[in-house]
Amino acid sequence: MAQTPHPYRDHVFRVEAQSNTNKPWHLSIVDVGENSVRRETPISRLPTEILQEVFCLVAEDDVESSLRHFRLGQVCQRWRAAALGCRKLWSRIVVHDHKPCIDAVRCMIGRSEGAPLEVYLNQSVNSASLADLQNPRDDEDIVIYQPRGAVYAILNELPRIRSLHLALSNSTYIDYKDLLTVYTEKLKVLTMTLVDTAFNQYHTSRQSFPATTLNFPMLSNLSMTKFDTLYALSVAAHASSSLKHLKIHVPHHLAENPSTAEALLSALQRMTRLVTLDLGNWILPSTLPPPKDQRLVACRSLTSLRLAGRVSHINWLLRHIHLPPTVSIDLALFDHSSTEAQFRELGDHLRESFFISVHSAEGGLAPPLSHAGCFSASCLGRKGNMLLFMLSSSQAVIQHHFAAYAVESSGFGGHDDTEQEEIEFEVMRDRVQRIPRVGERTLVLRMHDELTWMSQADSVETIWNTFPLYEVHTLSLFGVPLSTSSSKLEANLFTTFLNFVAPMTSVESLVVRGWESIWLKKLLVPDTFADNRIKWTTHISFPALQNLTLINAHKNHSASFDKEGKALRDVFSDRNEKSRIRNLYLLDYGNTDIVPLRLWMFFMRCVCDGIEQW
Repeated sequence: MAQTPHPYRDHVFRVEAQSNTNKPWHLSIVDVGENSVRRETPISRLPTEILQEVFCLVAEDDVESSLRHFRLGQVCQRWRAAALGCRKLWSRIVVHDHKPCIDAVRCMIGRSEGAPLEVYLNQSVNSASLADLQNPRDDEDIVIYQPRGAVYAILNELPRIRSLHLALSNSTYIDYKDLLTVYTEKLKVLTMTLVDTAFNQYHTSRQSFPATTLNFPMLSNLSMTKFDTLYALSVAAHASSSLKHLKIHVPHHLAENPSTAEALLSALQRMTRLVTLDLGNWILPSTLPPPKDQRLVACRSLTSLRLAGRVSHINWLLRHIHLPPTVSIDLALFDHSSTEAQFRELGDHLRESFFISVHSAEGGLAPPLSHAGCFSASCLGRKGNMLLFMLSSSQAVIQHHFAAYAVESSGFGGHDDTEQEEIEFEVMRDRVQRIPRVGERTLVLRMHDELTWMSQADSVETIWNTFPLYEVHTLSLFGVPLSTSSSKLEANLFTTFLNFVAPMTSVESLVVRGWESIWLKKLLVPDTFADNRIKWTTHISFPALQNLTLINAHKNHSASFDKEGKALRDVFSDRNEKSRIRNLYLLDYGNTDIVPLRLWMFFMRCVCDGIEQW
């Protein structure tokens, strides 16, 4: 069968800077098609369809305002015609801090010509504007709640809106409810954020959405941030039959409602098509009431579960949710007062989901978790580390998390409470943008290092003590968790790190980034009898290890590298006496201005002594 021709398949374009500044735009397009003669084409001669796609791609990155759309018409007549003829370009409307003005909003709505709208309304007015909102003036660009304001001009088009993101300052629950009173036939994505939680402490009306005023027949993605649980669930109730992705993050200062636990289970029971579920900290009351019935909510279509909060709350949710064997779970643990029994219960729930159920008839085809990662990242402005322990059926998942933690400056500020901690974990989660593939299974445990500072009896290691970690074949390690406050705490952190990897006796490939010789010695040639805190299961760590990759993350001087090279030589010499590593790979050690010749001679000697490749 002949291949269907594609209009752009034979024309691959590459943008190059021109050396001749007399040519227009100082940029050109080089046609490098296989069957065409190499020639330069000015940007102004690009096909209209390609110009319009470029316009739309650039518009997707604009989070401040949509006013840049109008500048396209000022370049030339051809660009103006291309922009005006692109309905998709004008259908994405961004209103940030009252920009663009009402006239621009109306113009964009008109130029979209009935196309489905993607709308972002983000108003971050400070508290000084509260008087203006309470006593409206005639300036419609400042007071967005006036009938002639930009917000109402857009929301009058609700039947056309496909994606709506609301983050309105100085807004109460009732304000949001009043904004959504029109039949939203095409709405698929709804994101609502309560910007000023302090403002809403004095506006405590928690009215739910009346069933007669909202209808979301096609809503598949709902995100509710800074609203209380019952309010968020009342919105989700209007889309139970169509909802696939649900995220609820509540503020930490709201008064608790004991009924939220039962309400959450009831809501999940009605969401039969749910694929991803993201529940933040404090979504449940501190004291969980005993359930009226021991219900088990079956989430058969769920592929991704994100939970954050106390270990007892996570246990309660896992106790009442039946998960499919192909689910991925990402947990952020905050409670520093958890008991050994709570850690053990959490481990039992995870073992049931990832290791026991896969042997049943329902989960017989679930791939094993044969890849592992253990990462540590320091938090700026704060003493301590953010730790991550993960298992996955996909090595690509481990690699993406490895890259996320490998960023030199994590950008985390010091946290004073669990709300800031949750933000830090959310930032790390958002760094991994890879979309999971069908059938992938991943378990992620996130925590701050304080969780490992407890007594040995309450150790967090109890979570994975019963996992069959001997099934892991590839392991990636990044960062050594170092404590600046106490050498004892530092020892506890590193012990937790090693106790996660110690049972992995089937590891064949090991990747280590940023570890110096002192830590590599404890990892590769440990004294299994001297330190009984580390639970080595064999006389040598990783007896099946064949491939070792070392990635240098330090900017040391030659003198320190000279000393480090000798220490590394001793480590590998001792390791080679116990178990032979076939392949040794070195990354970021190639700067000869830093690495002394002695270090390279050491690696050459390792090759002669039996390491086959380096």
